[in-house]
Amino acid sequence: MKASIITVCLNSEHTIEKSIESVNNQKLKLIEHIFVDGMSQDNTKVLINKTCNTQLKLISGKDEGIYDAMNKGFSVVTGDFVGFLNSDDWYSDQDVLSDVASIFSNPKIDFAFGDAVVYSKSGKVFRYWKSHSICGEYLHGQQIPHPAFFVRTNVLKKLPLPFDPKYKISADLKQQLILINKYRSTGLYIPRPLVNISLGGASTKNFNAYISGWRESVSAYNEVFGKGGFIFTLSKILSKVSGIKFKI
Repeated sequence: MKASIITVCLNSEHTIEKSIESVNNQKLKLIEHIFVDGMSQDNTKVLINKTCNTQLKLISGKDEGIYDAMNKGFSVVTGDFVGFLNSDDWYSDQDVLSDVASIFSNPKIDFAFGDAVVYSKSGKVFRYWKSHSICGEYLHGQQIPHPAFFVRTNVLKKLPLPFDPKYKISADLKQQLILINKYRSTGLYIPRPLVNISLGGASTKNFNAYISGWRESVSAYNEVFGKGGFIFTLSKILSKVSGIKFKI
């Protein structure tokens, strides 16, 4: 079983080594690590070539945003399953990808997912993002953190693109709504943290980013199902707030 991990980066010299090492240290040995670099002006590409000791693929060039870059990475995937690891995030332990690969040994499983721990810039836990086992194999006012979401490559290829690039924050939500709620793909929950996430990405950098993300969530849900986006997003917000630790 081979894993394809896609990391999108831009001027990430201060964080990317930790991300790469978390992939290098995985017990699963059949891994390709695909980097999509948006023309970094620092030492990001030097560090990628220096640090990565799995099968390395590097795409460098301008893109139309993070989801466009992720789509570019997916276009060269050769693994049996795929995961998306941000350049400032890192896997929780050495068993993550081997455990995911073990799950995919069952041909009836389309995706695997787990929890995430979100850290503030001060290094303190901001939120424990507990994905939970999906009730009735259906998303109800919840979203799986995309770095803790792994999909069979042939399942993700059913979509025209893995991510809809017209969204800036919620293309991952739209992807999950289609795969899980619309296509009724079969998933399995791993009841532990799979990834550590750094606060301050596109969806969490400030309050305006949260507002934009909520608006996009409403639009994405309505685009997939025609209506119900406001209720879904309100439930999603309440679920998110319950896991926040305010001492950061």
